[in-house]
Amino acid sequence: MKSIAFDAHMYVKRPKAVGFAEEQSEVQAETIAEIVGDKLATKLGLKELEINLRGEVAETKADIIKWGRHAGCSGCYN
Repeated sequence: MKSIAFDAHMYVKRPKAVGFAEEQSEVQAETIAEIVGDKLATKLGLKELEINLRGEVAETKADIIKWGRHAGCSGCYN
C-alpha cells in the first residue's frame, strides 16, 4: 500500500507565518513525521488493497464451491 509523504517544509511554514518561532515549528514537524510515519494510506492505495482482497475472496469462494461439488465423491482429488 502506498503511503502519504509528509511535507515537513510546508508544515513549518504555516505556524511560522502566524507567529510561531521557527524552532517550535521544526520540532512540531519532526514530531508529527515520527508519529505519522508510514501509517497513513492514500485513497489509491486503499482501492488497490480492496481490489486485491476482492480477488482473493472470489478465488476462495470458487475453491469452496469446487470442493463442495467433490464432497463425498470417492476418488475425486480435484
